[in-house]
Amino acid sequence: MHWATPVRGALTVEGARNATRWGLSCLDGSALRGHAASSVPDHQAYEAVVRSEDRAMMFAWRYANDSDARRRGGREMRPNGHQLRSLGGVAGPVAFVSAWSILGATKAGYSPVHDPISRLAAVDSASRVAMTSGFLAFSLGVGLYAKELSARMPVAAVAAMTTAVATVGIAVTPLGSSLGDVPHATCAGIAYLGLAAAPILGGRDLAGRGRRRASIAVGVVSGACLLASVLSPSGVGLLQRLGLTVGDTWIVVTALGMARQAAKPSVDADCR
Repeated sequence: MHWATPVRGALTVEGARNATRWGLSCLDGSALRGHAASSVPDHQAYEAVVRSEDRAMMFAWRYANDSDARRRGGREMRPNGHQLRSLGGVAGPVAFVSAWSILGATKAGYSPVHDPISRLAAVDSASRVAMTSGFLAFSLGVGLYAKELSARMPVAAVAAMTTAVATVGIAVTPLGSSLGDVPHATCAGIAYLGLAAAPILGGRDLAGRGRRRASIAVGVVSGACLLASVLSPSGVGLLQRLGLTVGDTWIVVTALGMARQAAKPSVDADCR
């Protein structure tokens, strides 16, 4: 079956746990049957624009849930597991940056320019619990994100997961602990390395020369700032914040991109 131009039809969907069966009745009397790889909730309907070229189906659809959603002009779908894992790459960095921004600005005697972020989570710091929570939130969010990233940028995902795991090490080996500061510094160095490496390694998996170059540039800038923070103790706080913010921005942008892609079910179709 072949349509020279797109046609409209009503798409009914039956949701299951791991798959979705659907049927499309087109206005010209033709029909399609198929299944979607991702599950959708029961009792949903789509208004679809369908085009068939040599039995390869391309779909664009507007989501409408129940009658109440249609009256609201609803367009949203319930987030699926892929979306939630992707959005960990937003929630984790946002929680982390919020923690060091607020605590660094309000802690008496602390300089965001000259003092390292880890000083906020030191054993003798009043902000230890709050900053440690920020570290752990980052680890959890980026860990989920890295799992989702592995299907698209497998090597970059390893770097992101390394950052997440090393950040747990940062949280459990605070400055001033009985273990000394070497374990903390080691975990911090590994976390920095992973954060800077992820955009560089992920750049090769991006479409378009401009995106690849931009991704690599992000990694280089992030790594340069973090390296400078080690070599220039007087400005360690500012350099850490610059390097981490640049690297975290890459995570957030790629996470949002994956979340948008995850919102679009992958569909296989057969003409009947």
